[in-house]
Amino acid sequence: MIVVADSSPMIVLVKIEHIQVLPALFGRIVIPEAVWNELIIPGGPQMIRDYYSNRPEWIGSSKTCRRARYSRASFRGDRSDKLG
Repeated sequence: MIVVADSSPMIVLVKIEHIQVLPALFGRIVIPEAVWNELIIPGGPQMIRDYYSNRPEWIGSSKTCRRARYSRASFRGDRSDKLG
């Protein structure tokens, strides 16, 4: 399974020392390059920069991640509209 993540859970999980839950649950995750840059930004929290200074091998990155478009109906279980 591939997971695309934003920086918030990745920051919080490092802060509470439970980052290992991501590779344990998903094996490998993919994050947009912009998210990677947020994790290592100069002036960001030292603990976060230290952890991500050498990219863990279970994290892949993508220059672009297409955002799926979902209608409100698709979240209610109405499969009549198409996801795209």
